[in-house]
Amino acid sequence: MYSALNSDPSDPDVFIKLDISNTFNVLCRHLTLDVLGGKASCDYACGLKEGDNIETVCEELRNMFQYFKAMRNTKTHLRYLDYLSNVLDAWVKTGGQQGDPLDMITFCLTVHHLWGRTLNKHHQDACSVAYADDSYIKAKLSVALEVTL
Repeated sequence: MYSALNSDPSDPDVFIKLDISNTFNVLCRHLTLDVLGGKASCDYACGLKEGDNIETVCEELRNMFQYFKAMRNTKTHLRYLDYLSNVLDAWVKTGGQQGDPLDMITFCLTVHHLWGRTLNKHHQDACSVAYADDSYIKAKLSVALEVTL
């Protein structure tokens, strides 16, 4: 990409791929529940303010609010397989089960706000595509590194 775009050698254009480990257990549970409920219950670093309506609310998932609330308020013993097929254990206080399709949807709805609002507020010259726990950022190297911090 560097040579194709005649990038500045001191700050080249780059793509960075991010993969969040232990995905479903890293999000703020209040933000996830607020996304499901459709209204921010407090101020968030991503720019949402208490009382703001959240535009990605999904009415079908709102009907299952108690399920998601229970998942985020119950200690869970998760088991993962690594690339060598070793079983890894994780004891978590909040979050859903790895592989739960409903939790993937709520994760995507929540991450939408984090990525979109952060890039819009601080990094308007960067582009990002995200799905579940994989995200790709296209920007100048200095900007892409700033986004990842």
